[in-house]
Amino acid sequence: TDENGDLIFVDAFATSIRSPVDDTSIGGTADAFDVKGSREDGIISLEFKRLVKNNDSMDVDLVYNSPSNCVWAYSVSDEVGLNMYHRYNRGFMQLDIAQVDCNNGEHIVGESCVSCEPG
Repeated sequence: TDENGDLIFVDAFATSIRSPVDDTSIGGTADAFDVKGSREDGIISLEFKRLVKNNDSMDVDLVYNSPSNCVWAYSVSDEVGLNMYHRYNRGFMQLDIAQVDCNNGEHIVGESCVSCEPG
């Protein structure tokens, strides 16, 4: 957060275990939108959207039905900057984005559509 308590979200890029750089400083674009965040009772929540494919050379396209690696880190300090060391506050995960189009009255379970129960 900045000095006013507003959320700071940076679309950044790194090729190794070192400080990432802001995409826009190396020819990329800031592609996240509808960014929201909160801190309540010691819990930090962050939500953002980005296109699956966005033509930014500093982003990796997400591929439907194929694992995509996601890396995250945060600093325990409220100081602003990508050079703040995150120490152990980091992690990674794999996302599987299924491309499933359900009809009205259906919802996704796993990788398929099933009928909603009446009511």
